[in-house]
Amino acid sequence: MPSVPVPHNAPQRLSRWAGVLLGLMLIALPACRAWPAAAAPAPAIITHPTAASRTDLERAVARALGAAPVRLADDALTHDSQLIIARAQARDAHGLPLNGRELGRPQHFRLLRRGSQCTLLHVETGRSRVLAHTTCRVLPSGHTR
Repeated sequence: MPSVPVPHNAPQRLSRWAGVLLGLMLIALPACRAWPAAAAPAPAIITHPTAASRTDLERAVARALGAAPVRLADDALTHDSQLIIARAQARDAHGLPLNGRELGRPQHFRLLRRGSQCTLLHVETGRSRVLAHTTCRVLPSGHTR
């Protein structure tokens, strides 16, 4: 098999290219940090509740629970990022519980802001839904609501 002639300056060329590549990598590395990372979801509250945003929220909760339509307070998630839903206990005509004690666990929801979207997270399942007709703002850092 015939050998391919190697130019006498090949090692110098390779060394020069390695230096150029190393220089480009050193320049590009800080640039990677300049791009903002995807915003982590942050606890939020509803800023301008409307009929459409309340309907949006009630539908999201009902779908998450796999239940009939739910009715929430008009100010739900406007002061706190957490929403806890307990099952309504069936009662007789005198207001006494029909089945004794209720064994169902409350369901927890959190309003989060992801980028520009308001999302409702069902804590127990980890599933979230975008609330398309809702405006919200992130709670200040360290806020305990």
